[in-house]
Amino acid sequence: RPASTQKLQILETLEECEMEEEFVKQAARFYNYMIANSRVKTLAGGIEVTGRMLAVLTTSYVKAIQSGTVPCMENAVLALAEIENTGAVQDALSKYECEMDQHVVKFPTETQQEFLNIHMECEKESIKVFMGRSLNDKDQKYQHKLKGLIDNKMNDYSTKNEKASRDFCRKLLQELSATIENHILEGSYSMPGGHKKYIMEKLKVIEAYNIKPGKGIKALEVMQEYISEKKDIEAAIIQADATLTEKEKQLAEERAQTESAEREKQIMEQNNRDLQQRMEDQNRSFEQHKEMLMEKMEQERKMMMQQNELVISQKLKEQEMMMNAGFQDKIRALDREIANLRSQNCSQPGICVII
Repeated sequence: RPASTQKLQILETLEECEMEEEFVKQAARFYNYMIANSRVKTLAGGIEVTGRMLAVLTTSYVKAIQSGTVPCMENAVLALAEIENTGAVQDALSKYECEMDQHVVKFPTETQQEFLNIHMECEKESIKVFMGRSLNDKDQKYQHKLKGLIDNKMNDYSTKNEKASRDFCRKLLQELSATIENHILEGSYSMPGGHKKYIMEKLKVIEAYNIKPGKGIKALEVMQEYISEKKDIEAAIIQADATLTEKEKQLAEERAQTESAEREKQIMEQNNRDLQQRMEDQNRSFEQHKEMLMEKMEQERKMMMQQNELVISQKLKEQEMMMNAGFQDKIRALDREIANLRSQNCSQPGICVII
C-alpha cells in the first residue's frame, strides 16, 4: 500500500518521499512499463488521442454517468471534434498573425506580388497548425471558416502595407520638394521665366522620387496626389509668367493635363494587375488548402488501415479461441466483423473537398 494507515487519510497531499518506498518503486516500474510498451490510444480512423483529448472524452463520460444517461463514444467524439476544431482554427489563426507580424516591420513591400507571396507562406504555416489539430472536420466546415478568417486578416495586413507605402512616399516627397515649397512661399516662380524654373525643379523631384527604392505599391498614386495638389499653383505660375505667349500658356496647361491623364492610366493599369494577382492568389490558396487536406486525409487513411489490421489480428485470435470452444454463433459474428474491416482497408472512397 502507498502509506501507513494514518497517512492514507491524507494521501492526496503526501509528497513522494512520505510514501512507502516499495510502493514508489512499484509505481515507477509501472509508469516506465506503460511508457515503453503501451500503444498510443486511438479513435476510429486511427486518430491518436492526446492527453488533452483524453481529458475531454473522460469528462464527457463522467458527466453522462452522473446524469444517469448511457455513455456514448460517438457523442463524446462529436463533442471532442467540435472542441478540437474550434481550437485548431484559433491556433492556426494565431500562427498566421504571428508569422505576418514578423513581416510588418519590413513593410511596405515593393510590389503586390511580394506581399501575396508572404501571405501564402504564412497561410501555409497556418494550415499546417490546423491540420495538426483538427479532428473529423466534416465537409471541411472549420477549414472553410479558417480560410475566411485568414482572408480577412490578409486584407488587414494589406491595408497596413498600403499605409506604410503611403506614409513613406509622402514623407519622401515632403523632403524632396522642400526647395519647391520654399520658392513658392518666396514667390520665386511669379516672375518672368518662373514656369520654366518650376518645371525643371519639379522634374528633379520626380526623378529623385522615382529612383528611390522602398516606396511600395502606392508610389504612383501618392505622386499623382502630390501633383494634383499643385495643379492650381502650377496654373497660376503659367499665367503669371510674362515670357510665355498665350499659345505657350495653353500648351503648357494641356501638357500638364496630358501628363496627369497618363499617370491616371498607369495607376488604373497597376490596380488591374494587382486585382489579377489577387485572383490568382485566391486560386493558389485554394489549391494549397486542397493539397494539404488531401495529405491529411491520406495519412488518416493509412492510420485507419494500421488500426484495422491490429483489430483484425485480435479478432482472428479471438476467433481461434471461439473455434476451440465451439461457439459457432460468435465465430460467424467475428467473420462478419473481420470482413467489414478488410473491406474498409481495401476500399478507396472518393474524397469530397469543399473549401
